[in-house]
Amino acid sequence: MFNFFENKNNYQLEDDKTWLDKNSKLKGLYNDLIKKTGKKIFLISYFEANLKEISLFFDDLNFKYRHIEHFNEIEKSHDVDEPIYLLTTNWQLRKDILNSINSLQSAQTFVFLDHYPIFKPEADILNLIGEGQKQTTVQFYNSMDNPFFDFFGGENIKNAMVKMGINKDECLSSGLINKSIKKGQQKLELEIISDRKSDSIENLFKNNKKNQF
Repeated sequence: MFNFFENKNNYQLEDDKTWLDKNSKLKGLYNDLIKKTGKKIFLISYFEANLKEISLFFDDLNFKYRHIEHFNEIEKSHDVDEPIYLLTTNWQLRKDILNSINSLQSAQTFVFLDHYPIFKPEADILNLIGEGQKQTTVQFYNSMDNPFFDFFGGENIKNAMVKMGINKDECLSSGLINKSIKKGQQKLELEIISDRKSDSIENLFKNNKKNQF
């Protein structure tokens, strides 16, 4: 397993899962979630636009989840019917929730629905998760049509995936992609004027980036 965050914390970092497009990613996420058992699952998105998108997707499938803004909304029983929680995109509220989650004595899975374009804010969240129980696992889900990938040659990676024979319903887990993501995040730190929080990655680039694509 390629560990691009050089993880020394109390969680197991799985390789990213990457699809060619957003719809395929959502379908792949759904198929993975219905197979996961025995752990509380916390879904994290950085942008309100993505959170609304995943909520609509789940609602259309009548898939049970809970959108939470405070820790007291989490059912602490191990016998919950829908142990899948979609966390708020509010940075401070989410930090408060993660701090409280660290006190839980049950196995947990954190699924990131996207990468944050800048490395440090994402690393800070992972470090916070790492303060919790050792039964925790973390995984990121990507799609190549995310504007973030345009910054570091995403179209080339997408073409390479196609040449490898990967169709839109298949995902790729590769340390090479993980490494490219980290490099892209670190390069963007030099391009971002300020890190004003935005409702979408498009608006984050529009409002904060020195030079547009």
